Amino acid sequence: MEILKSWKGCITGRFIIERHWKKGSVFISIDDNSVFLVNGIVSSWEEMLRNAPMPTLLDAALLPFKNAIISDGLVSVMPIIFGPNSKADFKEIYMDAKRNGEIKARI
Repeated sequence: MEILKSWKGCITGRFIIERHWKKGSVFISIDDNSVFLVNGIVSSWEEMLRNAPMPTLLDAALLPFKNAIISDGLVSVMPIIFGPNSKADFKEIYMDAKRNGEIKARI
């Protein structure tokens, strides 16, 4: 019941998946450039998006689950290929969040 109550704090919107780590994938919010470390429920995002070009734009709902962030698995991947300037911008957002300790692993 507590897990379900915590889902009131879910974050929905469009995100860029900038990179994959062993412990999750880096999601950047299009709305405010917040950076999240998101885990798959069963499979990793890297496995689920094996054929998608990186970075990838998608619609998703991020949910707190125990000590992590997951998605409900209902995502829409946008068929967009980003150019080098956009890729550099996303990387810079990620690097700034990493340097400043602002990658959110919990919501």
